[in-house]
Amino acid sequence: IFTITPNAHYHVADVLVDGISAGAVSSYTFTNVTANHTISAIFTIDTFTRTASTGANGTMSQSVTVDYGSTPEFTITPDAHYHVADVLVDGQSIGAVTNYRFPNTGADHTISASFAIDTFTITASADANGTISPTATVGYWAGAKFTITPNSGYHLAGIMVDGKSDDTITGYTYPAPYIYSFKNVTANHMISATFALNTPHTITAAAGANGTISSSVTVDYALDAIFTITPNPGYNVYEVLVDGKPFEGKVSGNTFTLPDVTTDQTISATFILKGDVNNDEDVNIKDAITALKVLSNIPLPELSVYKAADINGDAKIGMADVIYILQKLAGVR
Repeated sequence: IFTITPNAHYHVADVLVDGISAGAVSSYTFTNVTANHTISAIFTIDTFTRTASTGANGTMSQSVTVDYGSTPEFTITPDAHYHVADVLVDGQSIGAVTNYRFPNTGADHTISASFAIDTFTITASADANGTISPTATVGYWAGAKFTITPNSGYHLAGIMVDGKSDDTITGYTYPAPYIYSFKNVTANHMISATFALNTPHTITAAAGANGTISSSVTVDYALDAIFTITPNPGYNVYEVLVDGKPFEGKVSGNTFTLPDVTTDQTISATFILKGDVNNDEDVNIKDAITALKVLSNIPLPELSVYKAADINGDAKIGMADVIYILQKLAGVR
């Protein structure tokens, strides 16, 4: 009987009897020996498996089979815009590491990694006269909405994003709350809101000759200011300006409405004589000639034709205007 004993951390790989494999046996018995024989043993080092696995959004070195005494290292690589969330070795957390080297141990092991998307914090703050919420943590390329609410009697005065004024919600819709949105976030941000006391505002009204405008008014914050503009007989409203710029509010007949007043402003009205197509403050043959040129599609400088002087209020110069001018010249109007 022959006993085959490997050294520590080795095992029998094969036993050859007379050159023929008898398998990886630990003993062999010769029986009924009638001739010479040979027996030899082959040994190999013990091997162990390191089994690697990952969740989505990252990779790790492949599973390997290693010899006893080897200390393989595994590299954990998250995808772009992700990070290692945790690494487990034999089911136990070793933290969010990006590489791990196994010590010299004589056993099989497992290693697994999980990943999470990169996140960013948007920190929100407000002064004492209102609130903003929430402070948010968002994933890469995600968005976040913030609700901004003034205290009673206050309104949103301004927003700062990362220390710079942001006017993307100026002309705020009143009343509150207001909504501010971040999109496609790739970094940390800060947003802060300031508020101002609601105070009345005065709209100062003025009219040129040949017509009237209702009196100046004082209105509470964000309310509408309404004016009646009335031309004298034989005149039309020529132009209405708010702070020197063309009126952009609501118009219904002779009623002009400035919506959502949030500042002191001025409103002015001027008037034009009906039929005074060239605006020289008189209805004469020149106006008839200009009107006929318009009807004949003869090119004229835009400012040389004042369409507000039309007689039927359609802001167009037509045959009715020519007839009116000629009747005016003939003294029948």
